[in-house]
Amino acid sequence: MSPWYQALAYALVGELRKELDPEPRDTNALLEALGGVDAVARHRRQQRELAGGVWPHPVPQALRGGVGPAQFQALLHQAVAAVVAADRPATQPVTSARPLSGDEHRLLRDVPPHHGR
Repeated sequence: MSPWYQALAYALVGELRKELDPEPRDTNALLEALGGVDAVARHRRQQRELAGGVWPHPVPQALRGGVGPAQFQALLHQAVAAVVAADRPATQPVTSARPLSGDEHRLLRDVPPHHGR
């Protein structure tokens, strides 16, 4: 098994996964092998809900053999960014005009003194 692949899997799900492909292509392939980005995102939410739950999981030094620290951090950052993006709630764009609220009107009128009102 490629060391970075196993170390990255450990960081994302907190356990070794011996069944993973020994010739990984990239972090997207790893996320799919772990059950998909949604499965990893669910694990992330569970870890965050636990008291003191840490995610991504700290990786034991023994698993980091064969990959430099900067390279591992780059791979981890790429995988974490994909999981976090998938875990964001869907937002709805504003599709119609609406009148401004009182607070919004107040903010529009509120200008600093140096703007010469």
